[in-house]
Amino acid sequence: MSVKGNVVRIQRFSVNDGDGIRTTVFLEGCPLKCRWCSNPDSWSGIVKLAVSKDRCVGCKRCVSVCPQGITSLFDRKQVNEKCDLCGECIKRCIQDAISQMTKEMTTDEVIKEIEKDFIFFLSSGGGVTFSG
Repeated sequence: MSVKGNVVRIQRFSVNDGDGIRTTVFLEGCPLKCRWCSNPDSWSGIVKLAVSKDRCVGCKRCVSVCPQGITSLFDRKQVNEKCDLCGECIKRCIQDAISQMTKEMTTDEVIKEIEKDFIFFLSSGGGVTFSG
């Protein structure tokens, strides 16, 4: 049986997190909340939806279907307290302005994604970095 965890994102062709070309897997759940953290989106308990203000046209279709009664996706406190990541707002957004920041993945799924970059690791002396 494969272990599951929340992955914030998988970044390919990283060159700042070790030798060679790397794939960085950003995991959710770091409890430290360091002031200098460059990945605060990986902390537990933060908003798990990304909303692009540039793409949003203010139609409010997203909040009209929210079963949790959220009235604004730009109100981070409200979204933090109420959002259960049901995805209804994402489905209704006509501008693709909303996306889920984290995805539950098994270790097998993460390995499958990493393996796609294996040829780059071999030629550059790179590898994988887990961060979060």
